[in-house]
Amino acid sequence: RLEELEYDQSEISKFVNLIIKAIESKFDETNLKEGLSCKILIRMSEDGTVLESNIVESSGNELFDQRADKAVHSASPLPVPSEIRLFNKMRTIRITFEP
Repeated sequence: RLEELEYDQSEISKFVNLIIKAIESKFDETNLKEGLSCKILIRMSEDGTVLESNIVESSGNELFDQRADKAVHSASPLPVPSEIRLFNKMRTIRITFEP
């Protein structure tokens, strides 16, 4: 059903934004140049615990990538929907991290 799909998409993007904010709050920007970004693949359990995170597209700056990965783990457990049907659609997410 279209309404359900639209609802799911809007809920999922809401949670993805919350997840990005949570990661940004744990990110250490000290001595990094502006404008870096990387893509991270994150796999979570039902309670938001980070099971795995991989940099799938590097920023080209090793320190930035390492700190981004560390921030993902520091922010665990991440905010996830309590509705299991929704969670299953976002068990693995790919985010662009550009603090």
